[in-house]
Amino acid sequence: MLKNYIISLCVVLSAISTVLNAQEMSARAALQLRLSNLDTFQSTFIQDVSSVSGELLQQASGTLSIAKPTYLDWQVSEPDETRLLSKDDVVYLIDPFLEQVSIFDLGKMIENNPLLLLLSDDMSQWENFTVIQQNQNNQKTFIVSAKSASAMIQTLTLRFANTVLVGMSFVDAQQQNSRFIFPDAKMNVTLPAETFSYSVPDFYTIDDQRVIAVPTVNTP
Repeated sequence: MLKNYIISLCVVLSAISTVLNAQEMSARAALQLRLSNLDTFQSTFIQDVSSVSGELLQQASGTLSIAKPTYLDWQVSEPDETRLLSKDDVVYLIDPFLEQVSIFDLGKMIENNPLLLLLSDDMSQWENFTVIQQNQNNQKTFIVSAKSASAMIQTLTLRFANTVLVGMSFVDAQQQNSRFIFPDAKMNVTLPAETFSYSVPDFYTIDDQRVIAVPTVNTP
């Protein structure tokens, strides 16, 4: 009797697992399809940051511009000016207050920051994340969760009205919740060439964290 119960339970659990995996794959494919139709995106944003208990910690505003496959410009103008710029597979984190630019490989940054999945049509990059889809009225919400417990952003939520990205939120490793509203989002419009231009000032400190291959030296 007990043996039959255990076998039945295993069959049920296996069936549940199969259904959940199928739902996850379907949600991932639906989100990938939406993002594959996104060539450019630009909007101002309003951001609220709250603690794990719901206390409002900070409010910010700025602009977000995207031109696939590797161009993303995230500029915070208030309260403290910062800029995250991705171009040509390199990510620049620019801090005018510290007068510093940190440089990273795009591929390594995607592993920790699912926001950069907005740029990527590389299916292998999605293997590091799970995706859940929720539908409400004319809005579709996708919850992207990192499989790695050490990821800087644990969960990214993207909210679409029809086909336009109108909101986003993410939970970071400290469990702080950042919510964004894009009040004037525009998709697939031509962006000026200078949108993603940047020159590092001579007096800035450069922190280059890219992994640079060291050539092998053959010794006699």
